[in-house]
Amino acid sequence: MILKKLDHKFGYHFRRKAWYHGIEIAHDPAIISPKIWKRVCRGRYETREIAAAQAMVGAGDRVLELGAGLGLVSAILSKTRPVEKILAIEANPELADFIVDLWKRNGIENADLRSGVMSREADKTVDFFLRRDFWSSSMEAGSGKYEKRVEVSSWNVTTLVESFEPSVLIVDIEGGEAELFGEAGWLAGVRTIMMELHPDRIGIAAVKGIFDALSTEGFAYHAGCSTGKVVTFLRVDRQ
Repeated sequence: MILKKLDHKFGYHFRRKAWYHGIEIAHDPAIISPKIWKRVCRGRYETREIAAAQAMVGAGDRVLELGAGLGLVSAILSKTRPVEKILAIEANPELADFIVDLWKRNGIENADLRSGVMSREADKTVDFFLRRDFWSSSMEAGSGKYEKRVEVSSWNVTTLVESFEPSVLIVDIEGGEAELFGEAGWLAGVRTIMMELHPDRIGIAAVKGIFDALSTEGFAYHAGCSTGKVVTFLRVDRQ
C-alpha cells in the first residue's frame, strides 16, 4: 500500500512515456516541465478542453486549433472523431518538433502545424516570451518570469480563416483571445468555438467584450459544454 501511494505521488518522475486517451506521449524533460508531466501522467492535462472538443466536433469538421501546446488535443480528435482536417497553430517554436514527433508516432495524418501567432493585423513578426511551463508562455513580458524572448511570425487571422475554412475553433492562447475576439468579423463559416478564457490576464471587461462580440456574430454561450474558464459558443439561427 505504501509503495502504491509513493508510486502515485512520485512515479511520474521516472516514466519515459505515458498514454493519454489512446495517444502515446514520450517524455522530453527539456520540453515538458515536471508540473505538466505530472498532469499528463495523472490524466489531468487539458481535460476540460478535450471533453468539450470530443462532445462538439463531428464528421467532416475542419478544426483550427489556436495554441496547440503538445499537439495532444489535435491528436486525440484525429483518432477519436471523423474530422476532415486539423490545422494547429503554436507560437512556441520549441514545441514544433515535439508536436510533429507525437503526431508521427501516433499515425496522425490529417493534421498540419503552423508556427506563429494569429492577429487581426497584417503579417509581421512579434516578440514571444517562453516560460518553463510552456502553457504560460505568451506575448506578454509582464505576465510572469520568462526564460527567453524570441521573435515569431504573426499571421492575419482573417486571411487564414478564409483559406482554411474551419467549422470549429479551439482556442487557448494565454490572454491573446482579448485582441482576437474582442472584435469579430472574421468568423464566416465557423459553427463552434471552444475557448479557454484568462480573466486574470485580460480582465473581466475584456471577457465581456468577447461575449458581446460573439453574440453580435450570432454565437450563443453553450452551458452544457462549458466548465469554468473553458467556454463553448455555438452559432445559432436568428428567428
